[in-house]
Amino acid sequence: MIRAMHVIAPELLAQHDYKIPDYIASSVQTVDFEVLAQRGIRHVLVDVDNTLVSFGGSRLGAEEIRHLRQARRQGLIETLALVTNSWRNLSGITAALAPTRVFQPHGLLFKPRQAYYLSVLRALGCRPEETVMIGDRLVQDIWGARRAGLATVLVKPLGQDLWIDRLLATRWHERRLLRHYLPHHPEHWF
Repeated sequence: MIRAMHVIAPELLAQHDYKIPDYIASSVQTVDFEVLAQRGIRHVLVDVDNTLVSFGGSRLGAEEIRHLRQARRQGLIETLALVTNSWRNLSGITAALAPTRVFQPHGLLFKPRQAYYLSVLRALGCRPEETVMIGDRLVQDIWGARRAGLATVLVKPLGQDLWIDRLLATRWHERRLLRHYLPHHPEHWF
C-alpha cells in the first residue's frame, strides 16, 4: 500500500502554532496510521464532506473503507469518529465504517470552534494528545483541532465544494494561507 503522508517540521509547528497541520496526505487512504500510533495517537476523528466523500455524497471508496478497517483490525485505531458540520443523513457512510460515534453540530457547537472539539473529546473520553483530526479544510478542520490540542492531518479535498465556498473562493484563500505559513514546503498540490 502506498503511503504518502508528509510530516511537517516541528520548528514550523512551533513557529506557527495552530495555523499548519502536523501532517499532509494526498487522501485518507494514504494516512499512515502506524506513524500516528508510534506518536501515541489511538483516537481518530475524520471529517466527512470532501475528506471521505465528495460534498453531499454517501458512498465511500473501497480503498478508504479497506484502509480504515485494516487500521482498526491491527489495533492502530481504538476510536473512529466522524465529525461534520452537516445535518444530513450519514447512514451509508456509517454502515460502511461502523464508527464509534458521529458528531454533528449541536446548537452553537460546530467546527472550527475549539469548544466543539473539546466536547467531542469529552464525549469520547479521549485526551487531545492521543487524538488526530483528519480533514480537508485548513480553517474548519485543522485550525480548530490544533487549538484544542489535537494532532492534525490535512488531506487533498475530494470533489467540488459547496456553492458558497466556491463563490467566496475559500480554497484559494486556504492555499494562499498554507503557502504563507509553509513557503518552502514541497506539498503545494492543494
